[in-house]
Amino acid sequence: MWFCEIDWIAVATVALVIVTGYYAFSTYKILGESQKTRDATERLANSSEQANKLLRQQIEEAAGLGKEIIRSAYQTASFNIKYWKAVNILDLATRNAIPLKIELVPPDAQSAVYHARRLSPDGAAHLSYAFDKLRIAQSEIEILREAKIREAGFDEKHAKRALEFIDAASVNLEAGKDCLQKEKIFSN
Repeated sequence: MWFCEIDWIAVATVALVIVTGYYAFSTYKILGESQKTRDATERLANSSEQANKLLRQQIEEAAGLGKEIIRSAYQTASFNIKYWKAVNILDLATRNAIPLKIELVPPDAQSAVYHARRLSPDGAAHLSYAFDKLRIAQSEIEILREAKIREAGFDEKHAKRALEFIDAASVNLEAGKDCLQKEKIFSN
């Protein structure tokens, strides 16, 4: 019989070569896919790193802008406080000479408080209190300007209240500056 004469070792060897070849081919394909995955992962990591650098840069720029907004609001409020402390509010009221436009509160006050909150919650609270007190002082001055009928002591009462709120705002403004000084917002 012819199949008794078959060298089973040779057949097994050929089968082993075929299976080994198949595994080698499969391994080669897997290696190729792994290389593609590794390359894609590296590209993704590089683009993520670049995105992180850009985000860090934007955050740093925003922080610089935020500090400038805080400085600007502080300087405007400080100037307005000095101005209204220097003028005689009572005298302006009795002569009906209070300006039509009164701006004690800086236009960027809300933005300044927002940026300060990220740097120093206590500093932000003081700035917020200062701006609120300046709003009340402004209202008191506007009451004096708009009053049609004045009772005895009316002008004195509102001028005194306006100055009290201006003084209180000044205290809070300086306390806010002290808290924010730790963040190097103000130069010495």
